[in-house]
Amino acid sequence: MANRPWLYLRAFYARGGLRRTVQVVTCDVLGTSGVALLGLVAALLYVAGPPTRWRSLADVLVAAVVKAIRARARAVAVPLLVLAAMVVAMVPFIDPVSDLGLFVTRE
Repeated sequence: MANRPWLYLRAFYARGGLRRTVQVVTCDVLGTSGVALLGLVAALLYVAGPPTRWRSLADVLVAAVVKAIRARARAVAVPLLVLAAMVVAMVPFIDPVSDLGLFVTRE
């Protein structure tokens, strides 16, 4: 309706009253983005169920986010630990003077 209001003239605007108000608000106030956002909010409220369940849904959501963060942290930590171990293992083999291109002559 917000995208093509002329298709709904006979059914909504021409009849007046609440129907006209719905069309005016949909087309002029909300627009297509507002209608999409309103539909998304309505769908989320429908899926969330009654307000008494919202607390448990929030706990489930927080637990899922924490689990995802921990899994991501493990996935990043393991390669970093391997890299750090490789660097530490190579320290005895590094000669800072020759590796930097500095040649020290002893006389």
